Amino acid sequence: MGRYRFTLAALMGAVALVAVGVAALRSPTALWASLVILLALGAICGATVGAILRRGPARGAWLGFAVFGWAYFLLTLSPWGGEYGLGPARFLTRASTALLLQIDPDLVEMPVAGVEEFAVFAGTGKSRSYYHGIFHALTAVIFAAAGALVGRVVAASGDPEPSRPTTPGP
Repeated sequence: MGRYRFTLAALMGAVALVAVGVAALRSPTALWASLVILLALGAICGATVGAILRRGPARGAWLGFAVFGWAYFLLTLSPWGGEYGLGPARFLTRASTALLLQIDPDLVEMPVAGVEEFAVFAGTGKSRSYYHGIFHALTAVIFAAAGALVGRVVAASGDPEPSRPTTPGP
């Protein structure tokens, strides 16, 4: 198994993801939340199509991205995920609140319950629930990328080296 190489396009995509993520987390408005969640959903849907249409070892990365991405997305951002998600998502939601304290301390004080959950905080357009939606959408993409690496490693380890036919000696 050789070294993994990342293309320039993949590195540029990672930088763009970090830039959009930081901008969205810094100003968690409805527009940013909608955009980031839609982009995460688009990436996961695209990976699902890639997993269906690709063949060979490349399929492992697409399948890993899709499976890991859908798993996290459904546990946190689905209607049955509850207010804070299921399982590990609850821990990450609490951990993200600690990060939120560093980013924007005013949002930590905002109540999250019922109608107030979607209330716009102090006329700024920011909302704690938008912040958590952005955080979990970005985490779904990161989790999916980890799944792509796992899928790639598993697919590469499942393909044995082609054996060379032996020719009979004289």
